[in-house]
Amino acid sequence: MNEGKATRYHRLRRRAQVLATVGGVLALAAMLVSGASAAIRDMAIRIVDRTVVPSGVEEAGVAAVYTACVWLLLELVLFPASVFREYVLERRYDLSRISFGHWCSAHLTTTGLGALVAVSAAVVISTALRLFPSTWWLACAAVFAIGSMALTALAPLIVFPVIYRVSALAGDGHGRRLASLVKRAGIRSLPIYQCAVGGTTRRAQATLVGLGPTRRVLVSDTLLEDCSAGEIDAVIAHELGHHVHRDIWQLVGFEFAVAVLALRAAGWAMEYVAPALALGWGSDVAALPLLALTAGAVVAAAAPLGYALSRYQERRADQFAIALTLDPASLVSGLRRLGAQHLAEERPSRLVELLWHTHPPLDRRLAAARAQPTRCCSGCPDRNPATLTQLR
Repeated sequence: MNEGKATRYHRLRRRAQVLATVGGVLALAAMLVSGASAAIRDMAIRIVDRTVVPSGVEEAGVAAVYTACVWLLLELVLFPASVFREYVLERRYDLSRISFGHWCSAHLTTTGLGALVAVSAAVVISTALRLFPSTWWLACAAVFAIGSMALTALAPLIVFPVIYRVSALAGDGHGRRLASLVKRAGIRSLPIYQCAVGGTTRRAQATLVGLGPTRRVLVSDTLLEDCSAGEIDAVIAHELGHHVHRDIWQLVGFEFAVAVLALRAAGWAMEYVAPALALGWGSDVAALPLLALTAGAVVAAAAPLGYALSRYQERRADQFAIALTLDPASLVSGLRRLGAQHLAEERPSRLVELLWHTHPPLDRRLAAARAQPTRCCSGCPDRNPATLTQLR
């Protein structure tokens, strides 16, 4: 593990992310205090007035046009930071293999999806403010939670296939062995799909995606090609642990609570701060940057709690993987291999861990895996049904 190289890489990524965040905050604040937000609103109104829009949805149309314009401006302002963080750094540290043209195409796709989500959110907020002026924040939080779950469920069908080539893992070799692993975990049905990323990155990875009938494990072709059978089993067993523990629902509950607090705080800001900026309350879309800044501050303040929950889930998934495979050595070697490929920080400072890390530091994960017993006191395997039930 090249600790110095990994530390430099992540330090540069964090600095780039901080600069991008500060740049976005300053850009939104400048729109509010300079009157640019009101000017963009007036332009959006003129565009909607000149367009054939069904009666009753004019305000939603204004919100959509306004948000699209602001999103485009922010993307233009932050594009250099995106290039540095997502392309230059990845190429400099030999983590990406794609050309700049390919990267621009992928970035354009993700930017378009992000714009669609932002426009939809603005329309929901604008409509809720008009229809439910006293409880709009609670209604929006509920809609956003449902929308987030819908996106999670649809992502394996309409998002990942657009970006990567995804196919069901064949029923021989790795496929048969991993299907047996799924059954040993007591899971009735959880398909495993191969995701072709080898042409764009050397990173090996596996992730649990989808919801309900679209739930599946995506495993990269680089993982299947570069790792041993034991390491692959350990990594997939870790993802099965997330499924068994229903970690996604814990995250959904946490995100809903944060959304409620963030939108409530944004409502107060729009009620007491917007008039000082000569902006109207409620349906005035020119105040949306104020809403975004206030809600974003609450989300940022809550992020360390979300990271702590994620680290807890990752530790529990590691324990489940060892109990299922009875092979801590393969988990250790797999974690070290993935850590080297991803340039993971093995021993970050406690402050960096609290503010940035969704996974426990690598050295602690390795120590915990080595220390976890693979047999219970009576000598029976830890993967017996009773033991696995205790880990659920």
